Amino acid sequence: MPKSIRSAGLLELGKAIVEHRVNLGMSQREFAASLGYRQSLISKIELGHRRIDIVEFIVLARSMDVDTAWLLNRIEAVVPQNQRI
Repeated sequence: MPKSIRSAGLLELGKAIVEHRVNLGMSQREFAASLGYRQSLISKIELGHRRIDIVEFIVLARSMDVDTAWLLNRIEAVVPQNQRI
């Protein structure tokens, strides 16, 4: 059974955040500051080391100016059908 930390879904979320941040030309520190977060939190999310709750998910999606459904579908596409929590 795959672990939930560094799972495919969390890694895909992190990948989406990195892509967005890099496209904006922002460092982790700059991106974190724009959200009122610490850089270490963004690092943990990008690396899949930290789960986020639904409210954080919405905040991140909005900060990236993407539809939450689009981001959720991107993540859902990589989560195995048999994944457990």
